[in-house]
Amino acid sequence: MASNYNYPEDNKLHTRYSELVKCTVGQIDKVIEERNGELAPFENEITYFGEKRHEMFSKYIKEKGELPKNFGLNLTCKPEQSERHIACEVAPDLVIHGTPDAFGEDWVIDFKTTTKPDAYINSKQTTFYAWLLSIYGLEIRKVYYLCEIWNIDRDKILGYKVHEKELTPQDLEDVREWALERARLLYKTIKLYERTR
Repeated sequence: MASNYNYPEDNKLHTRYSELVKCTVGQIDKVIEERNGELAPFENEITYFGEKRHEMFSKYIKEKGELPKNFGLNLTCKPEQSERHIACEVAPDLVIHGTPDAFGEDWVIDFKTTTKPDAYINSKQTTFYAWLLSIYGLEIRKVYYLCEIWNIDRDKILGYKVHEKELTPQDLEDVREWALERARLLYKTIKLYERTR
């Protein structure tokens, strides 16, 4: 779960899913403040907890070559395909980075530690990763959210839930358009900030 990326100084716009999610008219100023070090990215004990659980999942995959059995999926996973950083130039001078939790030849997953497992049913994140991986030549057909369900105090696991979705070419096209639209707003706002500061 890489929340910080070291982007190269190459005069290209570098971004990632977690930033593009916030690239809306209502939140774009906060994105620019975070980029310029004027505002710390949001973190709390829950995000810290999630990061630690992701590290445990990744360690398991790298040691066993498979997903944790608790989720009931029989998918093998090469160790190097867990928490692997990818970067794609999806348009001239626009590089999008990502770190899928795990992926195979035709699937990608994202782990969630949550008290509300159904909150991720409509999330674009795994489809977004499938789109980036398609640029690498993979044909991702299925995406999964693997939810580890915790009580509100985060001191007891209540169960596990898997959300599975078959992808269509339209899903990939929709997430591509979504990402490019958000990136255009980010680029425009960065340029405005540079001219007015």
